[in-house]
Amino acid sequence: MPPIRTGRALKACNSCRKNKTRCYPSNNMNGGCLRCVTLAQPCSLDLELARPSRKLSPSTQSLSKQNSALEQQSAVDERIRELERTVERLFNRLDVKIDALASQYNHGLPSREEKGAIEHDPGPVLLIREAALDAGVRSPEQSEVRPEAYADPITAGLVSPSIAHSLVELFHTHYGRWVKFPEDISTPALLSQIRQSPLLTCSVLLIAVRHTTQDLADRLAPQLFREAKRLVTSSLLVVPQTTQFFQAVLILSLWSTTIAQVPLSMDSWLLTGYALQQTSISPDLHEVMRSDAALPTARAHFDAWCLWNHLCLAHLQYCVGTRRQALLTEVDIERCARIMRTDSITNYEARMIAEIKLYWIIYRKCCGSHWDLEPAKSALANWQQEFRTLFCRCLHLLLAARAS
Repeated sequence: MPPIRTGRALKACNSCRKNKTRCYPSNNMNGGCLRCVTLAQPCSLDLELARPSRKLSPSTQSLSKQNSALEQQSAVDERIRELERTVERLFNRLDVKIDALASQYNHGLPSREEKGAIEHDPGPVLLIREAALDAGVRSPEQSEVRPEAYADPITAGLVSPSIAHSLVELFHTHYGRWVKFPEDISTPALLSQIRQSPLLTCSVLLIAVRHTTQDLADRLAPQLFREAKRLVTSSLLVVPQTTQFFQAVLILSLWSTTIAQVPLSMDSWLLTGYALQQTSISPDLHEVMRSDAALPTARAHFDAWCLWNHLCLAHLQYCVGTRRQALLTEVDIERCARIMRTDSITNYEARMIAEIKLYWIIYRKCCGSHWDLEPAKSALANWQQEFRTLFCRCLHLLLAARAS
């Protein structure tokens, strides 16, 4: 006797749909349609029965989605917290190792308070080599310097005389005090003077062209930058150095990011450190570097002393900014400040000395592996008290200029 047929199934199984036959549910507890049970073949309704048969209401579906999203967000938050804990453990482990190495190293060196000046061990050879390569310094065999590399950019045809004239005038107006160019000199005379040094000429044009039109900067700056690096390479092999070399080093170091549009495009710490070492044997700065040097009376002597101060400031900026060892001592900082006793000191140069002392305090008090806040605050308070008159004078001059 054939099984009794009930009402049709709400949804036909795959087999009945394929054969285009009517699909009736069976009374079998295992599910399946009547045809598939009779033929003893798998039925897709078995899978439908295995799933929840009750259709969820919209509110229930929304609540279910919210719960699922919350569970997923909670899992993500937990993974992030675990990642943060792992990173924190790694940092703590690195800090312990670094502090241990720093403590071990510091125990082997005399303390700064015991010495009047900071004593330095010679830098590792590999560190010096990598720093030299980063600064563009290569051996003579690798440099392959051509004779035309020593020609200034104007003679070499990189910059026309008219453009060079306008660039030198621009530099003289905005940057001349930094490198102690005479304020009352004419642009043609200044251009003729700086062309005696191809490196200085290239450096002046390179920083000035960045403050012109974008088209001119895009056309000239890359060529001038490559030429400047090549000239620096060859200049490092020359001893002793002249004033023009120290002026070029100041330009390339203070505005290294501006000239190449890339941070740390030149290793300014290395360049200024090399320049500071060369000042002791330079005939142009010999009077400044003498231990018994008299205060400057001649204009050339005063300008050389200011140039030395500017080199110290540029070097300390990179020592603090990159936390590298300074090649200066307390004696050098006091030498910088001695020029304050002269009648020729200007507000501009006095502010330079104040900034040098500020960087020196930060370097001495805040750049070590271990430092105390109270001594640093006390040193900064003393610095502020020492230069209080200078700050008041600057404010007075500013207010007077605005009133006029």
